[in-house]
Amino acid sequence: MLAWAESNGLRTPGGLVLPAEAFWEALDACDALAQARYLQGAALRLDPRHTLDIAAAIAAAMDSRAVAGLAAAAAQAAFAALAPPPLVCRSSSAMEDGHRAAFSGVFTSVLDLCSAGALAAAVAECWRSAFSPTAVRYLLRVGAEPLDLGVALLLQRQVVAPWYGVYVSSDPVTGAGEARADLTDVGPDAVVGGAVTPLRAVRRDEGWTGTDAHPELEPSLEAVHRAAACLARHLGAEVDLEFALPEPGGEPVILQCRPLTAVRGPVEATPPGETGTVLAGRPCAAGRASGMGGETVAVVDRLTTADYGVVFDHTAIVAEDDASPLSHLAILCRELGVPFVCGVEGARTALVGRWVTVDGGTGLVEIAEKAAAAAPPVAGAGDVEPTLSRLELVLRVLAEAEPGADPAAEAERILRRYGEALGAAGARVTAHPIAAADRGRLERLGTDLLGPGFPIDGILA
Repeated sequence: MLAWAESNGLRTPGGLVLPAEAFWEALDACDALAQARYLQGAALRLDPRHTLDIAAAIAAAMDSRAVAGLAAAAAQAAFAALAPPPLVCRSSSAMEDGHRAAFSGVFTSVLDLCSAGALAAAVAECWRSAFSPTAVRYLLRVGAEPLDLGVALLLQRQVVAPWYGVYVSSDPVTGAGEARADLTDVGPDAVVGGAVTPLRAVRRDEGWTGTDAHPELEPSLEAVHRAAACLARHLGAEVDLEFALPEPGGEPVILQCRPLTAVRGPVEATPPGETGTVLAGRPCAAGRASGMGGETVAVVDRLTTADYGVVFDHTAIVAEDDASPLSHLAILCRELGVPFVCGVEGARTALVGRWVTVDGGTGLVEIAEKAAAAAPPVAGAGDVEPTLSRLELVLRVLAEAEPGADPAAEAERILRRYGEALGAAGARVTAHPIAAADRGRLERLGTDLLGPGFPIDGILA
């Protein structure tokens, strides 16, 4: 996208690309290539815990001298070509910036790199981030196929500017068709990191509101709007655009452009109950969810990109501090359907231990008047008995068992883990007829993978 933008007269930082082939070479150098290829083909069909375990093993293998050597060689050449610093090393996966999944902030990017050594460490860190728990858990949630774990890197001079911002061509929270931009004078990653933004501008009637304190920025914002319109035509979609303003009033530098994911229709306000207490905040991710404050509903002071696990582990989020609805965290919440409201003063005191309903489209948080114990019961995973068919169990053993391991013991382990994942002590095996020809093929495959004497009859029994 940046190359296309530059070829069409828009300003970008330029830079160099370290292609995905270097990433695969690094995996080969640390003897993790076969595991990575296996994960790429099977990640969405394995037990999620097994997928996470494989990814962790690959990330650990990449913390090696061989990978560090390849990163150092690439970094030295790039640093010489791009100096003077500071530089930026940005991950760029083939799965990122799609119409359905943005992967915003999921992979690592490192700023303020002032030496070849620092750049080399950043290259290795960005490569490893493809197998981080955050990346794998996101991948499992969005289920985007086909998988391409290859990570290219974009190496650039860091743009030093008094203003940085994020622009969206329509409001992703309310569904309104008005373009908006959040700007900060703190640093290049402040808005996407979720920090409070001193300037929030909305484009209405071919002009910008919210810029009274900085009218000199209006020509630049209009230039951002024109650039975004050009990029939107190329993408055929609403856009989310990160930019820098080196000269307030001048042309912007385009840092990133992606389709705007999880764009919803206009949000209809749902009136709160007549007896509950209602707190108001800033809406960041639409949707409604109820739960216990501090348990299923996260109640925090603030969220940063280090808190992706909070999004994965809760049904809704309420934050006391203000934040930008254009941040990476807000994008993640919208893609995963997790309502998010920020700027709720005194949230932890008022909400923890109470049954609450969070409306992420209107910014309202309702506290149930009755005690949480009187709230409607929620069906838990333990209410359903986990089951696996005989055939599915055999296939899981073939997919997940370690070479040379005892297949019967592996079958018991898989049953136990499958049940635990659903809140039970184990799982029940159900009958599944298997033709003699299929039985023979399974036995041959098991022998190839796990060694001679694969006890197909024993496992099926």
